[in-house]
Amino acid sequence: GHVAGGGNGLVAACDLAVAADTAKFAFTEVRVGVAPAVISVVCLPLMRPRDAAELLLTGERVSAERVREAGLINAVVHVEALDAQLESMQLHLLEIPRPALFLAGKAFVQYRRSGGIKTNVLSDFLIGAHAAVSDLPVLTRDSRRYARYFPTVRLVTPGCPPLPSNPQ
Repeated sequence: GHVAGGGNGLVAACDLAVAADTAKFAFTEVRVGVAPAVISVVCLPLMRPRDAAELLLTGERVSAERVREAGLINAVVHVEALDAQLESMQLHLLEIPRPALFLAGKAFVQYRRSGGIKTNVLSDFLIGAHAAVSDLPVLTRDSRRYARYFPTVRLVTPGCPPLPSNPQ
């Protein structure tokens, strides 16, 4: 379907994003005088700067191919081929083990006690806890948070300097 406003943030939060060629995208908040500030946090790291400026500041409705070029999505396929494309990717959804949920809760309590201001469990905590319990590596640019709350997790941090041995 079509993606507008906060829906772009949901797309950006996905590990893989595939759109039908008929989909249209727009950062519509700007058309009513509101900056897309909240979703820009997840969209901007994926998008080329000039494309992001154009799309976020104009609110123009654009094609799925245009947002793929900008970096927001991974692929565009013909609408009739969408289901087959997703099946061909052989994605396997993993449930979060119960011990990981408990560990994520403990990390969140530690975060709050150390002055963290978020009131909902952060997705990083669920990801880090799942990786810790399942002995999986994590690909991230935010190595400090993972290293602080999940020190046993092996971090893959392309392009990032190594952390000191005792991150705080």
